[in-house]
Amino acid sequence: MSYRRAPAVIRQGKLVVRRSSEDPAAGSAAASNSEVPPQSAELPKLSQRRKLALLLTVLFTVIPFSLKMASLRLTPMIIMLIIMIIPMTFGWLRRRYGSIVLSDLLVAGFSLWSALALIVNHGSAEAYQPAGIAFLSSFGAYLLGRVLVRDRTAWHRLSTMIFVTLIVLTPFLVFESITGTKPLLKLMSLFGGGVPPVEMNRRMGFARAQGSFEHPILLGIFVASLMSITAYSLAFSLRRIGFATSILLSSIGVVCTLSTGPLLSLNIQFFLIIYARIFKFFKSRWKFLLIFVFAMYFVLDIFTNRSPFHTFVHYATFSSQSSYNRILIWQYGTESVRNHFWFGIGLGEWERPRFMSGSMDNFWLVQAVRYGFPAFLMYAGAFLVGLTQLAKADLRDEQLDFIRQGMIFSLVGTMVAAVSVHLWNASYIWLNFLLGATIWLFTGQQPDAARVENERQTGSTPSRGKPSRSRRLA
Repeated sequence: MSYRRAPAVIRQGKLVVRRSSEDPAAGSAAASNSEVPPQSAELPKLSQRRKLALLLTVLFTVIPFSLKMASLRLTPMIIMLIIMIIPMTFGWLRRRYGSIVLSDLLVAGFSLWSALALIVNHGSAEAYQPAGIAFLSSFGAYLLGRVLVRDRTAWHRLSTMIFVTLIVLTPFLVFESITGTKPLLKLMSLFGGGVPPVEMNRRMGFARAQGSFEHPILLGIFVASLMSITAYSLAFSLRRIGFATSILLSSIGVVCTLSTGPLLSLNIQFFLIIYARIFKFFKSRWKFLLIFVFAMYFVLDIFTNRSPFHTFVHYATFSSQSSYNRILIWQYGTESVRNHFWFGIGLGEWERPRFMSGSMDNFWLVQAVRYGFPAFLMYAGAFLVGLTQLAKADLRDEQLDFIRQGMIFSLVGTMVAAVSVHLWNASYIWLNFLLGATIWLFTGQQPDAARVENERQTGSTPSRGKPSRSRRLA
């Protein structure tokens, strides 16, 4: 007699087989829809070292603290990357964390090229320290994500940690926005080496919350990046309340910063969430959306008297003055890229009118200005290739598909918002860490529920590091 295979689902990090009503072994349990976890089909458990490393990664991102070591002032995150970079690199080269993918090579190429650009522009004697920091902040942070997040168990642990971080941060940010005082910075200053407060004009009667970051924009980008990740990752364990709470807390945190870039990231994620919900039965919805976006770009370019970038900046900023400044940044920044195409200008001053400040509010443009256009191509390419492979990954598990959507929405929102802001220090490291933490979904490191159950029954072992088949995100 043949039986229909019972569907497998994930509950609290374990594979659970739900008995089918046609399975005679189900008995009365099938009538009550009980769930029996097979002991041999549990998903991998995290080691204590990985749990600790994930916790430190989240803590070091939100705690503004630095240590004086010789002539350098280093953050705990940089110190952690210094300690781990060599073993992580050897493990990556030996493919202990899955197969080497194109995004790995592009981030590595960008990191090496940016270090070389600093040496070319400033000489090895002056550039070795900033070049080392730049390499650790980019490739080191990316590898950290690759090493620590290699399966859904680690991703769930990370999502839970940042969800708790949102819960803890939100009351402080609301208090800071209303009163103008900075409790987190004052608390951290008691231990020395903290971040100096940034005094800015109020907007709509509220102060711009800085939290524990160097600038309200950096805080806002960090909080905005957490919304889709936590909402979709915790939708299975905390159901609708987890989804709604994640969105609410992230929205409150971003609004408290009153910053254009983070609000833009939040709105993009809102749009993608709503779009995915409305058109969930339309298989080609993402292809259609991409075609629509490109079509709108060309329509604006042909039928308006200003470029699509100018139109975007005009509607994505709080004031006309801020909009005009970003247009000037684009104008003189791209001119600098043309004049210093290969290796940029390093950490030197870019050419601009005297009335303009040295701040360049365009993260992607900064990479091209500092390190040259090839560096920008490799870095932007790493994100685009990673997102493409993530979207095409053959995931036959509902929870993994939810996780994927959260990853894509978060990265897309951050990437678009970065056109109007700059990221540095902890926020820059966090972005690279997040990119590295998404790679496991398409390198075959996390088997889907059906494969785990099949391997449990047949006794076969999965092939490590083998890329999964691909299809478009439906």
